[in-house]
Order: sequence, then C-alpha cells, then structure tokens
Amino acid sequence: MMKKICKEWDNILTLENASPYLFRTKLERSLNHTVKYAKMENNNHLLELCNGIIYKLQYISDQSNQTSDGCLKSFIVLKQDMLAVKAELNSLAA
Repeated sequence: MMKKICKEWDNILTLENASPYLFRTKLERSLNHTVKYAKMENNNHLLELCNGIIYKLQYISDQSNQTSDGCLKSFIVLKQDMLAVKAELNSLAA
C-alpha cells in the first residue's frame, strides 16, 4: 500500500499544468488513500499534514485557475504542503 501511495504523490507533483478538475480529483483521491493509511498506522503527523491540505482545498476556487505560464494556482498554493506529505511518506518508506 505504501508503494502505491508514494507513486500517487509522485504523480500529483507532476500535475502543475493539468486541468483543474484532473488535479483536484487526483489530489482528493490520493489524500483519501493517505488519510486511510495514516489512520491504519496511527501516524498523527501524516494525518495532520493531509488534513491541512483538505482544509485548504475547501477555500481554493478553480476560477482564474492558471498563471500566465499555465501553472495551476491551486498547485502553487498547495505545493509546499504536498511536498511535506511526500517527504513524510519517503521517511516512512526508508
């Protein structure tokens, strides 16, 4: 399960130029899988990181969604949080 989740997050971190719907859908799916895993493993830190992204997603609008270079604004807003989740997963996999 850990390998699958890590691959999902690798994929998410490449979606900066994807459509807003695709990015949000894949991110929400990965968050659901990661939250389930964190609860199963009793990993509160990973759970808090995921819940932080979920909280921010509630307030991100998909309107005016891209910068002039085509990067999703929601990706930019969430990038550091997504990298923190990926780093936590990498530390658990090591």
